Amino acid sequence: MDGQKHINFKISLKNTYKKFKEAILLFYNYTNNENTNEPQLNFTLFKSKINKNFSCAAAKVLDTDGATTFSICRYFAENFNGIINIPNFDKFAKKTSIQSTEVNYNKVEWYTYWDNLTFTTWLDTISNNVIQFDEFDNEIIYFIEVPNLDLVYTNNELKRLDIDLEFYNYNYSYSTKDNNKICKESPIEPFLNELFTKIDINNFILDSMKRIKEDNLDYFIILGCKQQSELKLDQAGFFHFPALLQGHYRRNNEKWLYIVAGSLEFPDEKLLAKTKCVIIPGSHLKAYEDLEFLTKAKEWIIYFHNNFPKVKYLGLCFGAQFLFHSLEGGKCEQSKTDRFNNFSKLKFLDFTALHIVAKTETLEIADNFWDIPFVKLSEVKPVKRLKIHQFHGDEITKFGKEFKLYASSESCKNEILVSLDNRYFCIQGHAEYQRDFVVNRICGLIAKSKTKSYSSFLPEEILKTQNDIRDEILTLLDVENNFEFRSLCFSFLKN
Repeated sequence: MDGQKHINFKISLKNTYKKFKEAILLFYNYTNNENTNEPQLNFTLFKSKINKNFSCAAAKVLDTDGATTFSICRYFAENFNGIINIPNFDKFAKKTSIQSTEVNYNKVEWYTYWDNLTFTTWLDTISNNVIQFDEFDNEIIYFIEVPNLDLVYTNNELKRLDIDLEFYNYNYSYSTKDNNKICKESPIEPFLNELFTKIDINNFILDSMKRIKEDNLDYFIILGCKQQSELKLDQAGFFHFPALLQGHYRRNNEKWLYIVAGSLEFPDEKLLAKTKCVIIPGSHLKAYEDLEFLTKAKEWIIYFHNNFPKVKYLGLCFGAQFLFHSLEGGKCEQSKTDRFNNFSKLKFLDFTALHIVAKTETLEIADNFWDIPFVKLSEVKPVKRLKIHQFHGDEITKFGKEFKLYASSESCKNEILVSLDNRYFCIQGHAEYQRDFVVNRICGLIAKSKTKSYSSFLPEEILKTQNDIRDEILTLLDVENNFEFRSLCFSFLKN
């Protein structure tokens, strides 16, 4: 597995943003212990012929991943494309025969992730409020419940399909002393031995399940401003915001909901009563477009603003613009210049017709920004400048007296705005983005648009072309201060 040598399992309960280096996913289920008749925790592990021991999904978090959620999806797409997924677990459990035409064990290149069903299906699964453990400094662990498999049947099915994969059930002991002994005698990877003896996983899962059942969770809502008619996996990839934001900010015992404004359904009084923060991320739309659902969303913003003063609001790009378009004293207008569109230099990408700011922008930060309570708690070192990615055609031109401006740039005067009561945190740029993730995502869109023209190319020729495109786009974007901005947003959400 690709990340094991980095794992150290050092506990830290500090409530600041962690840039995890490793993402781990464990499949679990409960069965009745034959001797005690009590629930027995089991882990379903797997290996291929090139691995000596059974293991789980353990992926190093790459800059191109953007967030831990994407690391796991990449892991399954690269290693077990079309084979390890929840639907297949269900088929194996029901002993439903899988046809060879249903599986795709072919190699997946980086520029095809977003058109790969394994990748996008796992992205949806991991975003669906799985149980997670995030108290280690460098590793985040996701737990997903799967059916108990008949291993003889399942492994025979894999052999029949000529798939280089074998499953194994590890029975987890509740006793640390017993578990140490069991670990040493089991054919599992050494890093799992350490994990299983480091924390009481059984009690953690049971406590998490109890909290979920009792609805004893902190709620966070991502309100996506997209049309209902647009499919979940389309619209220039904007569906990735739920997975990206949760990959950065979701922590133990939190429930994150993704609501699409285009459905004309908005968080109601009952839901907002248990919500800590509403987040509106980017959108390809303009805040002032004449669309029914945007009109309803504006009415909802005013309702939210007037009636739920204890619920915070994080606005990113469109989310910031839309807030000020909706509230009295604010205004969002088209950006006055597009000379900051670095992508207009690209011959293979038609950004020239778009009136848009597209670059890594340098923000001039006001000194008193670092005195804001949640900013202090972020432990970000005060600086004069921070770099952030910009992809917007509109900008905030006016804001009400209850807001204060804390950052400006060459392309946009109103970059960071915070309300006087610290309830609202609005950023014109994309605090959630990382350069390598953005570039790979753009390359994926280019590859998709050129599918027909690539039909006569050999796979290695396409890969070389995509690598060249990626290198060229990288030269247009500076490296941003992603850790600093994510730390600031994390502190705002949690404090």
